[in-house]
Amino acid sequence: MSSAQITPPALVRTAFALYLTAAGLSLANAALQVVFGLGGDTVLVGAIIEATLFVAFGVHMRAGRLWARLTMLSLSGVFFAFGVLALMVLLGAVGQSRDPLVVLTLLFVSTKMALIGSAAWKMYRPANQTYFR
Repeated sequence: MSSAQITPPALVRTAFALYLTAAGLSLANAALQVVFGLGGDTVLVGAIIEATLFVAFGVHMRAGRLWARLTMLSLSGVFFAFGVLALMVLLGAVGQSRDPLVVLTLLFVSTKMALIGSAAWKMYRPANQTYFR
C-alpha cells in the first residue's frame, strides 16, 4: 500500500493547512498593498509564486512524498528569510510614520512567518517519520 492511499497523520494535515493559510495570507497582503499603493505589481507576482509553490509542493508533501517534504522545508527557509527582510524594512517604516497600512502589513508578515515556521516544525515531528519513508 503506498503512502498516497494512507490517511496522512494529523500533524502532516495540520502543516498542510498552515501552509495554505500562509499562502492565502500572502495573497491577501499583496492585494492590499497593491490596492492602497504600498507595493507594486511585483509584490502581487511574488505572492502568487509563493502561493503556487506552497500549494503544489504541499499537496505532494501531504501525500507522503519525501522529496516534497524536503522542498517544503527549503521553501519555508527561503520565504522565512524574505519575511525577516520585510520585517526589518517595515519596522523602519513604522518608526518613521504611524501609517496603519504599514502596521497591518507588519502584522500580516509576522503572522505568515509564524505559520510557516509552525508548519515546518509540525512536518518534521518524529511521529511523521514513517509516513515519509
